[in-house]
Amino acid sequence: MGIKGLVIIIILAALVAGGLFIAFRESNKPPLPGQSVESAGEGEGPEVEAAAPVVSGDRAPSGRSGGISAGGGSTASGSPSQPMASSGPRDQRMAHLQSSVTAEEVAQAHRNLDTSTDPLVREKAMHTLVNDREKANRDLFLATLRDKSEDPNTRAQAATGLGLIGAIETVPYLLQAMDDDNVRIRARAYSAFRYLTGVDYGFKADSPREQRLKILESIYQLGPPSWRNPPE
Repeated sequence: MGIKGLVIIIILAALVAGGLFIAFRESNKPPLPGQSVESAGEGEGPEVEAAAPVVSGDRAPSGRSGGISAGGGSTASGSPSQPMASSGPRDQRMAHLQSSVTAEEVAQAHRNLDTSTDPLVREKAMHTLVNDREKANRDLFLATLRDKSEDPNTRAQAATGLGLIGAIETVPYLLQAMDDDNVRIRARAYSAFRYLTGVDYGFKADSPREQRLKILESIYQLGPPSWRNPPE
């Protein structure tokens, strides 16, 4: 074999060895953050668990849940499950909340609430104010929640607003709303209560009223007297 043939063999051997080394290195690379070892290298991105939105713009018919999850579970007897502690009252962690609407949208929402009687328009306006997350809307949210003549979907939005602005002093009224005739209002009121207190008592808005009242009574017994008898 001549020198030229030898050189060709050496070059081919070097290429094969290089390819084997690259394949070995790629097979031992760590997975991407959030990616399981099994899926690494299969061309799939890391799995991301989307957070459930606090505020929903969907409209549920009165008396139906509209797909709302009331959160938590209850025992077979209807008594609350063991409360799950969190990192504390939500109103102590309000600094990160930012408005997601413009000043003009907020002004228009107030105008619509002042002038329109259309339930859809009023609910959309309240939804805008909820997303504004302005504590100055506290009295408006509370009055709307307590107004039984108001559209139920608008009242449900107001309950969410009380939670988002950290209105911990409105907990007694949220507890009252947890016995409302409308399931969506009950669900939103409990979500706001749980958001403000950091405790889940396993209340389910679509449970039979007898079960709901048992859990409510447990909450009243564990809470301060003012929760049971809020000022009118």
